[in-house]
Formats: sequence, C-alpha cells, structure tokens
Amino acid sequence: MLKRFSFNSLRMKMILIFSSVFTVILIGLAVFLYVQQSEKIKEEAQNNSESIVKQIDFGINMFLEKYDSTINVLSNQSLIADYLKSAEDKTGEDSLEDKVLQTRISNEFASFIRHNPAVKNVYVTGMNKKILIEPSVTLPEDFNPLEAPWFKGASSTEEEAFWSKPYEDKASGEFIVTLSKVITAQNSSKVLGVIAFDIKIDQLNELVKSIDVDYQGYSFLFDQNAVAMVHPTEKGKNLES
Repeated sequence: MLKRFSFNSLRMKMILIFSSVFTVILIGLAVFLYVQQSEKIKEEAQNNSESIVKQIDFGINMFLEKYDSTINVLSNQSLIADYLKSAEDKTGEDSLEDKVLQTRISNEFASFIRHNPAVKNVYVTGMNKKILIEPSVTLPEDFNPLEAPWFKGASSTEEEAFWSKPYEDKASGEFIVTLSKVITAQNSSKVLGVIAFDIKIDQLNELVKSIDVDYQGYSFLFDQNAVAMVHPTEKGKNLES
C-alpha cells in the first residue's frame, strides 16, 4: 500500500534542517567574532602596556636626570672644593674658617633638601674620611666612607655621576638610591672627595599611580632582585616566583 505523501511533514523536516544549518552558522560566527574580539583585546592590551612602560620610563628618567644635573653643579662648586682642600691635611680641631665653611655648606645642603622632598640626605667626604652630612646623623665610630659603595662607585666613574642599586632603608622601610660624584681640584684631576645624595624613590609612587591601566590592571616597579619597590599590595616583597 502506498503511503500518503505529507507536505506538512516534509516542510517540518526542511525547517529542522534549515534551523540546524542556521544554528551551526551562528555558532561558527560567534566563535569567529569571539576569536577576533579576543585578538583585538589582546592587541589593545599589548599596545597599552607598551605605552605605559614608555610613560613610566620617561617619568623615571626625568626624575633621576634632575638630580644628576644638580650633583654635577654642586660637585663643581668652589665652596665645597675649598672646604675639602682646607680639611685635607688636618687631623686636629677645625679652625674658625673651617667651621664657617662647614656651616655654609650645611645650610646649602639643608636648603636643597627643603626644595627637594625626595632627597633624604646630602653629604660630602674628603680623603681624610671626615664626613659632613645634612641632616646630621650619628655614624658608627668605625665607619669608613672611603670603603662605602657610593664612594668607590663615584671614584670608578670620575667623569660621570654614579647611581647605586636601589636598596631598602631598614629604619624607615623606604626604598633609596644613592647618587654620588667625585669632586676634583679646580683645573686639576686630583680627587678631593665625593658628594652624595640619598634619594627616596617612593615619590615615584605618585607617578605610577597616576597612570591609568585598562582591564583592571595596575603598574608597578621592582628592583634588580625582583623586589617590589612600588606596588599597590606587595611592596617590599620578592615577585620573582
């Protein structure tokens, strides 16, 4: 017996087939758009990251170059050179003239610190191991500035200022970098001593925090040992692992 052909059942099958094909196309299109969007987001994030790194790098260079220029100026001041020359061969008590020179230099250092809040200390030492530091601090009796990394570093690069590696100040928990430069006699290559700044790099916090990072990200700085110097939650911790 022949079965009666049903147009409605055929139409239903055609609709089901068309619906299935359309569904597959939609799924494929959705996957394609997702991949395309993911690649676009990835590219945007990468470009944004590169831009942020450039901004931070520029800000850090501006921050550091300011002090590099200043120490070059101070290292050539006749006032400081005169003080170091007068103290070069003296082992006894300072003369009145020496004390006047020390006071003038201390006042100049204090004024510089007031106008540069990131600077924690400014100090100068001669070859006689006597150190003049502002603000005044008590150093161990056996402290030898000529053996300090900042003195040796400056002595090894006489033509340029020497930057130390960042380190954490144990007393304050602040990250510090020391900038130092040799002082030579006028019109001579003879080294009279070294001048140095201790610079708090926590001030870079404001620079880093001011930069907007998309996708709920954030910027941070770490030192040569992967210790976070600027970080919203992990400051002072090693981020290597």
